[in-house]
Amino acid sequence: MNSTEDGLQILMGHPDLHRSLKELVKLDSKLPNTTLEFSTQLGQLIIKHLDHCLPTRACWILVEFLENENTKAIVLKDLKKNKKKIEALQQSSS
Repeated sequence: MNSTEDGLQILMGHPDLHRSLKELVKLDSKLPNTTLEFSTQLGQLIIKHLDHCLPTRACWILVEFLENENTKAIVLKDLKKNKKKIEALQQSSS
């Protein structure tokens, strides 16, 4: 994360970085005999900083997690716990 005058800026929301991380999650989920170590660590990091990730492009990394059966369980439980927060953000951006 990067501190700016406007507040906290999460680097995972950077256009190039979020695309790279999405591709790494996709690759990790498709590797044979994968332990999903990378995806697990990244998922935990995103969930830990969910408030800062949701309003950025980093939310698309979460979509990648959910699109793959291998990685869905890494974030789904925590996203369900934060359902009200996600819905409130969705309504505020509409």
